[in-house]
Amino acid sequence: MPSETTETNPAAHKLALLFGRELATFEPEDLAEENLSVELALSLWMRKTGTDRAGLIPALLGLREALLDTSPLDAESEPIPLLPRHPAVAVRSLCTYLYGLIERASLAAGLGPVQLVEAALTARGRTEAPEEGTNHLPG
Repeated sequence: MPSETTETNPAAHKLALLFGRELATFEPEDLAEENLSVELALSLWMRKTGTDRAGLIPALLGLREALLDTSPLDAESEPIPLLPRHPAVAVRSLCTYLYGLIERASLAAGLGPVQLVEAALTARGRTEAPEEGTNHLPG
């Protein structure tokens, strides 16, 4: 079932697309707690899309739903991320989960990780022009 947030909020949709596309290019060490790649990327895309802190987790959960809707993974058996109360820990935990989901879903779909993210969010009925400096593979 599509997320109300990414369906009705263009900023949340754009954040999910741009950050998801970047997250798909990360290496495992980029997710290490001492590495600020996640925080810096989120900060950049939140600023560029006008997404506030309250919209961040719903946008990321919308990315999860889009990936599960598009990939051949069984959404019913996919774990639901449990989010800690502390917002910074919840966001980092969710990003680590999404990184793994992108990897699993792209393998199952036979697509590259960036292609999968783009296909998942394009399937939502919206396409966004790629921002300058982002990875964009033709679909």
